[in-house]
Amino acid sequence: MQATDKLLAAGFQVSWIDRFPPRMPHKAQLNVSTAIMAALSESLAAASETALPDQSEPDLEQAPELSELLSPPAAENRSNRVKYRCPNCTAQVWGKPNLKIRCGEDDCTDSVFEAVT
Repeated sequence: MQATDKLLAAGFQVSWIDRFPPRMPHKAQLNVSTAIMAALSESLAAASETALPDQSEPDLEQAPELSELLSPPAAENRSNRVKYRCPNCTAQVWGKPNLKIRCGEDDCTDSVFEAVT
């Protein structure tokens, strides 16, 4: 704090220019967002009216457009590496596919690492 006080007493200043100032959304963007929210609330209201009261989940055959919204996208492994684990000490490593790795721990006696899926 003493160093700060000395700098401020000497008139030290830091000039600063924000390269990425905060942006306020344009009026057109707000209108689009409002329109999207209105359309979503209308479709949800329509879907809730078609569901039977004793159902805990919506019937996807009656509302096929909901099946796309409710089903999660299929996750694919886009990585070019695989996780391997020692079956004895559970040490883990990452490496390229089809590696043949042996554990070097004293208690593992050269155990072969297994690919973790």
